[in-house]
Amino acid sequence: MNIFDAGEGAELLLVRPGATEFDEQGRIIGTLDVPLSDLGQQQAKTVCEQSSDLVVKAIYSSPSLAAQQTAKILSERWNRKVKVTEKLRNIDHGLWQGKEIEELRSTQPKVARQWEEHPETVCPPEGESVEEVTPRIVKFLRKLEKKHRSGTVVIVVADPLAKVISSLLENRSSGESQNQSEENSLAQADESATGTNAEVPDCGTKECGRAELLTLQLPSPPVQSGVAR
Repeated sequence: MNIFDAGEGAELLLVRPGATEFDEQGRIIGTLDVPLSDLGQQQAKTVCEQSSDLVVKAIYSSPSLAAQQTAKILSERWNRKVKVTEKLRNIDHGLWQGKEIEELRSTQPKVARQWEEHPETVCPPEGESVEEVTPRIVKFLRKLEKKHRSGTVVIVVADPLAKVISSLLENRSSGESQNQSEENSLAQADESATGTNAEVPDCGTKECGRAELLTLQLPSPPVQSGVAR
C-alpha cells in the first residue's frame, strides 16, 4: 500500500536529498555542494520504494550536488528526465555554511537561539533570509500549478527551502480561506525554516521525513476591495 496520501488534482512529492557526511556531522550546508553518503543513497532508494504507486509526470531538482544525485536515483525509477533549476537553489547561509551547528550555539549563543526560535528575524552574515527567497519560490510553484493539472510532480530540494515550500502548500491544503495572503504563509514558513538535513533517522518509515505528498496549489492572492477603475 502506498504510504502517501493527498487530495484530488495535481500532487507534489517533496523530497529531501539523502544524507551527506555534513548532515551526519551536524554541519550547516546551505548552498554548498556535498555528495550523498552511502546512507543518503539508500535513503533515496527507499523513497522510490515507498512511492512506487505514484504516476510521476516530471522531476525538478535543486542545483545542489546531493539533490541532483537523489533526483537521478528517482529518475531511474520513474524513467523521467530531471529538470535542474536555479529557482530551487537553497537558502544561502553565508559564512555559517560548513560550520557545525553546535559551534554556532557555542560561539554565538544568542544569535543561534534567535535563529532557531525566530528565523524570520535573522539573516546569516553574507547570506539571505527566508523573506528574500520566498518570492522566487512562489513564482516557481505558480508556474507548476499552470503546467501540471494531474499526476505527481517531484521536487528534490533540501531544508530549509523544503520547509518553506511545504508551509506554503500546506496552508492551502489545510483549508485556508481564498483571501489568505502569501505573507501569512511566509510567517508560518519562517517558524520552521532553520532546519538542515542533520537529523538522519531510519528511513524505513514515513516518519523519516525524506518525502511528503502535498496538493500542488498555493493560496489565492488576497482579494482587493474598492471600486474598480
